Order: sequence, then structure tokens, then C-alpha cells
Amino acid sequence: MASPRRYFRLPANPVAGGWILSGVRFSDGREPRLAAGLRFEEQGPLEVTVGHIGAVLDFTTTSFNVPVATRSLADAITVAAGADVQVIPLRIRDHANIVALNSVRVIRCLDETKSEFRKWTKDDFRPDL
Repeated sequence: MASPRRYFRLPANPVAGGWILSGVRFSDGREPRLAAGLRFEEQGPLEVTVGHIGAVLDFTTTSFNVPVATRSLADAITVAAGADVQVIPLRIRDHANIVALNSVRVIRCLDETKSEFRKWTKDDFRPDL
């Protein structure tokens, strides 16, 4: 008998009534390269706009899955994760102490032989991913 499939999917906005944030950008409109496993070294403020007004959440992701947290939650995460997580200040109009979280250490924990998934290729919409 085949074992049941078990997986978890986190919805884009898991909290009803919570705000929805757009993608992270530099003030000149460029998108930063924020990718798990790579340290963010660029200078300049990063900005996020609120795509849908709602309750400010302690943790959410932007429209392109950048983890965003309040400074107090980020401080708690860095106590546990130390240098494995980079905290990057964000500018969001009318909101202070909001940061992006960038994992600079990646632990491969997916058994690809027992998983169904699709990998991005250079021919897909975002070849940099």
C-alpha cells in the first residue's frame, strides 16, 4: 500500500484581514536580489508598498515571497538563528520597524525522490530564480 502524501502549503495571506505587501524594491524601482543562501550586500534603502490595507502582521511575505517581520519578531528570530538570518530594514509608508528576513544558510531538507515539484529554468518568467 502506498504511503499517504503529506505536504504543507502556507497560503499567501494566512490571516484574514491582514495587510498584503507588494514586492521589495530600491527607491529607483530596481528589484534587489534577495535569495535564500545569498547574503544581501547592496546599499540603499529598500521599499515596500502596501498592496492591500489590513492589520499589520508580525510576519508575512511579499507578493514575491520575501519574508517580512516586525523588528521585535526579527530580534527573537535572530536570537535563535544567529548569523544564519540577515535582517534588512524596509521603508513602508506610515509603518516603522518592519524588516525583511534573508536566510543566508540553507539546509536541504526536501527528499526530491519522494516529492512532486517543478523547478524554474532559465526559460521561465524569472530566469534569475
